[in-house]
Amino acid sequence: PSTAAVVGTRGHLTITRDLGLARPYQGSVDLVNGEIDDDLEHYLDTSEQLPSVLRTEVVLDQSGEVLRAAGVLVQGFPGIPPQELLGPRVRLQSSLRELLLAHDRSPHELVGLALGGDEFRAMLEHPVSFHCPCGPERALSVLSSLGADDLEQLASEQEQTEVRCNFCGDVTEVDAAALRELASELRRVQS
Repeated sequence: PSTAAVVGTRGHLTITRDLGLARPYQGSVDLVNGEIDDDLEHYLDTSEQLPSVLRTEVVLDQSGEVLRAAGVLVQGFPGIPPQELLGPRVRLQSSLRELLLAHDRSPHELVGLALGGDEFRAMLEHPVSFHCPCGPERALSVLSSLGADDLEQLASEQEQTEVRCNFCGDVTEVDAAALRELASELRRVQS
């Protein structure tokens, strides 16, 4: 089934980015059509004002296991006319799946082929890995938004409070003593 059949075509796409600031940045746009590529492109064009082409593809085996997955994000510099990205958009739509099946190509070669020979320069290359910066400090930061009174009430009601990360799903447990200490710290800062 298509993504739109699963996700639906009406609603909002909300992106939360941790930019290392006090609070994460959050942007939201209406769904274009429920297809992840198109909806994320719309977000990048609208919210971040970066003309973008995004195509993703997944190759599954007979049992539904992922054999290969790839995504190509092409972004123009701010101010570039959107039609400048029309060529890469058309080529990526028609070729990404076939390129994924070419096992003997490096990622750099795949991007070159996907762009149909258009000149490109990799601005940054680094290994991709999943890492979520959640943990005790982040959990306390989130809990601090409750305010001192609510923290003290929570500490009196239960010995452990669970904070579940919205990004990775990990749970951090915060004990009542830490909640009371955080409440005291908030009161000191406010006075």
